Amino acid sequence: MHIPIRLELGPGGVPAERRCEEISQGGLSFWWDRRLGRGQFLIITIPVKEKSFRIRARVAYSLKDARTGHFRTGVEFKDPESAFRARLAEETIEIIEYRKKVSSEKGFEVSEEQAAEEWIRRYAQGFPGQSRQ
Repeated sequence: MHIPIRLELGPGGVPAERRCEEISQGGLSFWWDRRLGRGQFLIITIPVKEKSFRIRARVAYSLKDARTGHFRTGVEFKDPESAFRARLAEETIEIIEYRKKVSSEKGFEVSEEQAAEEWIRRYAQGFPGQSRQ
């Protein structure tokens, strides 16, 4: 799942738009055009509909891809609250995608509430885990 994210390199940094490549309970990864130093502090915002989840993180690795010249950058969440926000954002995005899929399969628009209830009943216990799309 590729999640849009907004990055600030430290407090007051100029935001840059990227896409999260992977997300886990402990961190996430994205591509960046230059190497970021291990331990560098970041603010990550994950916009989901009208809400934004603001997350504090620090760089765990920044590895250059020989083919593209960009750096696959992994960050770890700085505190349990940031990890919780990231998980909540990911779960919300999963429910949005699930709603689209179910609406398409059924041939009519399923409400957000119906999709959320069904997704939670079917998948929340094992989340995060394998994609359900």
